[in-house]
Amino acid sequence: MQRRFIQPLLFLILAFAAIALFWLVLGFLHPVGGGQATVAAELGRLNPSFFVAAACLYLASILVWVFSWGYLLKKRVTLSYRFPLLVGFSALYGSLTPGQLGADALRAHRMKKYANVPYKETLSAAFVSKGTKFLVLGFVGLAVLSYFLNTKLDPLFFFGFAGGLFMVFLAAALFLFPLNASAAGTFAHFFARLTKKIPFLSGSSTFFSNYRNALGKLPNETFFILLIFGALSLALEFFALQFTFFSLAIELSFHSLLLLAVLIFVLERTPFLPRGLGIVELAGYYFLAFPQLIAGITLTAAQIGAALTAFTVVRVVIPATVSLLVSLFLPRQQK
Repeated sequence: MQRRFIQPLLFLILAFAAIALFWLVLGFLHPVGGGQATVAAELGRLNPSFFVAAACLYLASILVWVFSWGYLLKKRVTLSYRFPLLVGFSALYGSLTPGQLGADALRAHRMKKYANVPYKETLSAAFVSKGTKFLVLGFVGLAVLSYFLNTKLDPLFFFGFAGGLFMVFLAAALFLFPLNASAAGTFAHFFARLTKKIPFLSGSSTFFSNYRNALGKLPNETFFILLIFGALSLALEFFALQFTFFSLAIELSFHSLLLLAVLIFVLERTPFLPRGLGIVELAGYYFLAFPQLIAGITLTAAQIGAALTAFTVVRVVIPATVSLLVSLFLPRQQK
């Protein structure tokens, strides 16, 4: 039991450390003292009802994605929906790793340990579910990028968003193209050649060779259902962001909120950063402080800092805490 708590607690400490670092950077760049409200004071005015609603909406978005993963997994193995949902939520704290790959690894490990489900089955279902969600996000992101092209922005901001969007489409391609037999062969051949220079990728060629076989031919109706799940999950994340702002009595226009939501959704998938911690908050601050992007409203540095801090708690700290609690209900003995 003690070992089960160690990793989740370390991840939570990392999340709180990232929030503290954001506060320090914000205070250094834009001091909010001297008679102005502080970030802490703004957070003290937070409406608990709206904040709880935001947290519930975000957890619901995760539930939808986990259900889509379980839905696809059940087509290959005999399981009740309850167990994949339990395992899916118990692995949430693993998303505080670069690329959020730790959560996928934890799910695969626990499905193998407790239900004897092969790794390739669990990972393939997860990657296809992620791929469909990334595909939806990518097309929405393209629309947002076209808007940014017509707006005078800092080049670092623009290219950061464009880079994150590229990674979203790249992930969608890696997860979805191998469902086609010829594409799977191409990926397998590419990684086989790459392995000669990078031994760390030695298992990638075999994985892509077996990827399509692990799921069989995916029917069009199943793919369409997964797209709906992905879109619904993103919509719930959007409303979680909206209610976070409501909790601080900040009302952004739908247009501005949509731009900010897509910016966050893209940047939190940034490689090498756990859930995009740091870059999401800094880019979010830049966005909210940019008059052209939130026309009709002016926010203070304290309001922006409070809103971004609250949403970091909603999207990172609360899911990780729920994950820790859910993991207590996992079987103690291996099946």
